[in-house]
Amino acid sequence: MRPAAAALLFLAAGLPAAGPLLVVQSPGTLISFGNIDVYGSSVPVTVTLKNDSTAGAPLNITSITKTGQDAAQFVVVDATPYSNVAPGSSVTFSVTFTPKFYGPAACDLSIASDDPASPTTIQLTGTGLAGASPGGAGCGLLGLEVALLLGLRRARYWLKR
Repeated sequence: MRPAAAALLFLAAGLPAAGPLLVVQSPGTLISFGNIDVYGSSVPVTVTLKNDSTAGAPLNITSITKTGQDAAQFVVVDATPYSNVAPGSSVTFSVTFTPKFYGPAACDLSIASDDPASPTTIQLTGTGLAGASPGGAGCGLLGLEVALLLGLRRARYWLKR
């Protein structure tokens, strides 16, 4: 029998699971950062992971990795592997969205541990909005369109606001 199936049988029978049990306590398994200006950064979201084991087994988180085409647009901070997270105890790390492109972005955050149901996945989503270009030098194509429509002097004023 697979370890995850054995743990489910223990839980269904009202018995404690034989090993550690990783639970994403907050904010959940889907984190949506909403709309963020391209080359901007969202407010950091704190992710709390808890060892919810009732068997007294410590939890060992071996890795936290990002996968997907847009993974580089999400930044994970202080997500080092954690050893011996006691039952009932929690650990935290933070995630921010720093869009590099206009449009929707998504990736999966995979948390590998010694929980029999490992890995645990958190989906990260956000949308990059047209904003400033890298280094803050103008507004790219949007700035050019404004310059043509308003005239160069008025456009410079608009871009500096």
